[in-house]
Amino acid sequence: MYSRKKRSAAECEKLKDVQGVTDDAAEKTKPHAKWLTATQYGTRVHYHVAEKIGNTNPDFKAENITPEIL
Repeated sequence: MYSRKKRSAAECEKLKDVQGVTDDAAEKTKPHAKWLTATQYGTRVHYHVAEKIGNTNPDFKAENITPEIL
């Protein structure tokens, strides 16, 4: 059975921040979209999200994606 973890108010508030960073990353990747597979597009978006988040906020941890796979 599916179990839904209760989220704190702070976690829900972060959704707007994360969505904004993701939207910016998607816009940055969009010009290249017609030459990329869906997997490549998603990987680039994740890379730009990780690049934006960096180590600036201890509450956020980006995936470890290396530029070589782009």
